[in-house]
Amino acid sequence: LYQTSRGWAMLGGNLFEDEDRLVARLEVPGMSKEDIDIEVREDALVVSGDKHFEQESTQGRWRVVQCAYGSFRRVVPLPVPVKVDEARASYANGVLRIELPKAKPGKVKGVTIKVE
Repeated sequence: LYQTSRGWAMLGGNLFEDEDRLVARLEVPGMSKEDIDIEVREDALVVSGDKHFEQESTQGRWRVVQCAYGSFRRVVPLPVPVKVDEARASYANGVLRIELPKAKPGKVKGVTIKVE
């Protein structure tokens, strides 16, 4: 018997670091890029959004519902300061990719990043 799950579990993701940048990849399948919000706050990357449930029909009933719907929020600690004004984000095939160029140590201001 299948169990219905409500809401999102932890978003699957990776954080890569090289000499010049951090690259975060988060799995958010079935989303529209307009429904994803990205912010950098001090020493953390904050990804949030809302996945809407699309009704198949007004008749009948669902037998199995295993996809996550509703609001989610994921906070990814950043190990180094980043240049928030040069950050870029893209979304393709259910994967959100956020590239954050490294900055010299100092105060990081908060900023919202647009998904391309």
